[in-house]
Amino acid sequence: MSESANQSSALDGKVAIITGGGAGIGRGVAKAFAARGAAVAVIGRRIGPLEEVCAEIAAAGGNALAVSADVGIAADVERYVANTVDHFGRLDVLVNNAQGYRHAFLVDATDDDMDLVWRTGPLASFRAMKAAYPHLKETRGLIVNFGSGTQFDPSEKFHATYNLAKGAIANLTRSAAVEWGPDGIRAVLVLPAADSDQLAAFRARDPQKFGEMMSRVPLGRFGDAEHDIGPPIAWLATEEARFITGSILMLDGGQMQLR
Repeated sequence: MSESANQSSALDGKVAIITGGGAGIGRGVAKAFAARGAAVAVIGRRIGPLEEVCAEIAAAGGNALAVSADVGIAADVERYVANTVDHFGRLDVLVNNAQGYRHAFLVDATDDDMDLVWRTGPLASFRAMKAAYPHLKETRGLIVNFGSGTQFDPSEKFHATYNLAKGAIANLTRSAAVEWGPDGIRAVLVLPAADSDQLAAFRARDPQKFGEMMSRVPLGRFGDAEHDIGPPIAWLATEEARFITGSILMLDGGQMQLR
């Protein structure tokens, strides 16, 4: 069997939930899982982008389900996990990618800013993990949570509430690895640096500061969500990665200041 054939079947029979799956990193992760044979449920608030991702996956021979849900609402979290299991019959991987936030200096941050970042980040991940737990225990599955380099290097101002949320998610991930390891459930924290529309806007708005930021990336670019970020995350769900848990996977082009 060829290497490409092995890759395309590495996740055959597995089912993954990807939150924030309609755009950016979530879209790339969903397509990477599907390309390796997994069935995927893509979760997001707007059904249109989710259906577009599902159509792209179907056109490539994959299997995907679009579920419109707000990760910041407890009932929606319960619903998208239940819908996924009802539709596909099992759950092997939970990828908590979605995160809402508003930039603000610490002195200007409001209770609403904190509520948004907490409700859609740590609390949403916590709720999804709890809802998915019995299904992941059955399949000896995987949880992938998302951190950020800013949790290690908060020197960039304007990110106080975001940094707090990502630090909390990091500790939540470690706790899950310890407490749920005996149940066969693995939990890994991923820190990605991906190209995005927001990054392109920043480049156009302040090319000098953008250049300074890129000078700290040894590979000289941010990752492509589908080809640089998604595949390593999908690999975590393979048998080859079965001994990895409680770890941090840096997908950032080698930013040493974050290590």
